[in-house]
Amino acid sequence: MNTTTASKTSARFAQDKETGKRFSLPKTFPTFEDRKIIQMMEIAHDGIDSNVEHLAGTVRDILENGAHVNVATRIAIWQDAEENFLRINGRTWLEETGLFIMHAKDGTGSPEMVFESLTDAQEAYLLEAIARHPFEMRHGEARNAPFRGACQSRRAGVPIKTWIGRAMARTKYWTGGTAKARKSDFYGFICHVAGKVWSMPVDQLVSR
Repeated sequence: MNTTTASKTSARFAQDKETGKRFSLPKTFPTFEDRKIIQMMEIAHDGIDSNVEHLAGTVRDILENGAHVNVATRIAIWQDAEENFLRINGRTWLEETGLFIMHAKDGTGSPEMVFESLTDAQEAYLLEAIARHPFEMRHGEARNAPFRGACQSRRAGVPIKTWIGRAMARTKYWTGGTAKARKSDFYGFICHVAGKVWSMPVDQLVSR
């Protein structure tokens, strides 16, 4: 690796060792400590989880080649890696590293996943939300993308409330070509997907 990085408490910069050029890192880029954990995850998941390998490879690529591209490109590359990791794993890379360390410390290895199911209170809230935000059913990828994402998130142990928040932050991807629609127009639909997925038998959840 051809760079050195600033400490966790200082500004987020790295320096190319060959040229001495200093360059900024994206705000959510892993710290030195985070990168060590990601490296351990990559070793532990060797041949099992290509998404972890892709994340680790992107980290190395930015550190080794970041001085040769502009700030916007560095940010875009890292955001793509973060979004891809979340979409496939159902957890952010920070959540994944936290789980990895927690289970490494208690000696249990991979986390034993507890699949949250819809509670009566959650079901009542979702039904009320859908009544307040009626919607037209989406079709094709506009329906399938959030459905797959919800299944992955439930499989990953992400709470239903957390997934709803993330899904609403990504509604531009669920529009099916109606980019001018308001976010509130999708709330009923997102609640419908959440209710369906969190009430399904676990063995019926799609894996991708």
